[in-house]
Amino acid sequence: AASCACPLRGRAPVPPQAIMAPRKPASKPKPPRGHYTVHARDTRAEQRARVVEDVRRAAAHCRSHSVGVKAALATGHFPEATRGKVAWELKRGTSDDDSPRDANQQLLTNAERLKLASWVLARADVHDPQNRHQISVKVRAVLAERHRFNKTKKYGKGTIPLNTPELNHLNSNIDLSHTFFQRIYPWWRARGIDITEGVSRAEEEKRSQKHREAVVENHFFGEYGLERELIDAGVMDPHTKVIKDPRRLLNGDETPQRDGARAITPPPPLPLPVIRSQGWAGGGLRMRFPRST
Repeated sequence: AASCACPLRGRAPVPPQAIMAPRKPASKPKPPRGHYTVHARDTRAEQRARVVEDVRRAAAHCRSHSVGVKAALATGHFPEATRGKVAWELKRGTSDDDSPRDANQQLLTNAERLKLASWVLARADVHDPQNRHQISVKVRAVLAERHRFNKTKKYGKGTIPLNTPELNHLNSNIDLSHTFFQRIYPWWRARGIDITEGVSRAEEEKRSQKHREAVVENHFFGEYGLERELIDAGVMDPHTKVIKDPRRLLNGDETPQRDGARAITPPPPLPLPVIRSQGWAGGGLRMRFPRST
């Protein structure tokens, strides 16, 4: 049988497949506006604190009543806890520390954070607020104390080994990062400890030392002050200490001047026009301006 180059009856030639461009990967959704505000951070910190508290209470309920995770959550007393988190808490077992960490890589345990808050409040009560550098030094001292205690107990029962962030801060002289302070203040506020970071007094003290009465007096009336500059430029009268040009604003109300300086007398107002009525028959109103003196 002879072969035929034409296509079979009833079938059309298959068109070539179009080459599709690769799809762009889905971009990460942006956080909503206001996600990084102080109120938003405090809200997330309070939410995390409620989750941790419910998970611990649910695990304690499972141990004390000898029930499973599903039965403990079915009571409805732990709304923020989930089965996976409670199961992980039970698997981790009880801790010798009264206040363990909320996370494995958390800097300072919960008990040490509460002690740090008490120390910050005590220093503020005696009018000695601590800055970030002083708080970093205190945290390093707390970590060193726990490290010595662990070595004394030979890392046995009752010890809490230092994690990686704690070891890095203990072995360095660098202050704590900005992220630590962004997280520690909401963590304190979630537990009812109201500590806010204010402005350093060092800048205010420097400013108050510079803006003294003698410094201001020398700035205006000193050897190289503003008054001498105006006299040398021919703008101010050296005898009366008054600006020659009345249009200048340096002789305003808020400009310091010598006592007894002559004030600029404003020119007298122009006289008002005299209006005389002639009646409707006389052609309406007529205005006469008085002669200027």
